[in-house]
Amino acid sequence: MSHRSTIRRLICTPQATPDSTRKPVRARPIRRLALLVAVAVLGPVFATLAVVSPAAAIDDGTLSIRPELESDFFHINLAPGAAIEANAIVSNHTDAPVTLLSYAVDGQSTQQGAFALAAQNDVQTSVGSWVTLGAESITIPANSDLTVPFRLSVPLTATPGDYAGGIIIQSPPIQGETTTSDGDAALRLDVIQRQGVRIYLNVAGTAITRLGHGDLSWERVGDEVTFTLPIQNTGNTILYPTASLDLNSVIGATTELQFATPESILPGATLNLEATLPQAAFI
Repeated sequence: MSHRSTIRRLICTPQATPDSTRKPVRARPIRRLALLVAVAVLGPVFATLAVVSPAAAIDDGTLSIRPELESDFFHINLAPGAAIEANAIVSNHTDAPVTLLSYAVDGQSTQQGAFALAAQNDVQTSVGSWVTLGAESITIPANSDLTVPFRLSVPLTATPGDYAGGIIIQSPPIQGETTTSDGDAALRLDVIQRQGVRIYLNVAGTAITRLGHGDLSWERVGDEVTFTLPIQNTGNTILYPTASLDLNSVIGATTELQFATPESILPGATLNLEATLPQAAFI
């Protein structure tokens, strides 16, 4: 199954070892991490984070890319210095042949906690630079599948832990209309469609599950209060945190809030968790 995104471009005119295995999706053990935070104005505030399972991918029904041997994403375990060969399957569900670019990129955590695949021109530092594809472009006949082989080679110097990336299939740009406004420079908005299959890689070694946090802050607008808690994955495993907030006011009123749940947070990534209290007149 595939991960899909849309890029809009604005143009202004003037070798495998015994440790090398591919494994099916497995539920990760739940790792619980607790944070105790206080805001003096509101009384005691407690934020608790727990690790839960990740979400699955979605196929858009026209073009798709998926692993040959797994149902959603690639899950690969390798030792430093090891390599593995695998296949992705690209499907063309349309009535015409399609030629697409293909390339590998790193995975990223957005500030909102979503998983994203890096842009083609970004500097690739892990999975995106460790994957080798046989060709830069592929042509898939109408209503057909095409096998796309690749090799994933982990450097001997790679540190243990979880890494994420993906293989992208990208259509040629769809050229938009050129427009002008009040004699300004002409602008054209092109659209590039990308789909990708995620690669989750674990490099053998000691797993470190650690989540750091900054200070809990809040902002009130009218009767609505928004709480923000910055968190950082300081370990080497991908985490799937959830957080709740218990509020005890000076007049004794108590309420519990749930922070918006991020899809995941990759090692080294930082993001903000937010929770909103719609009616905060009692504070």
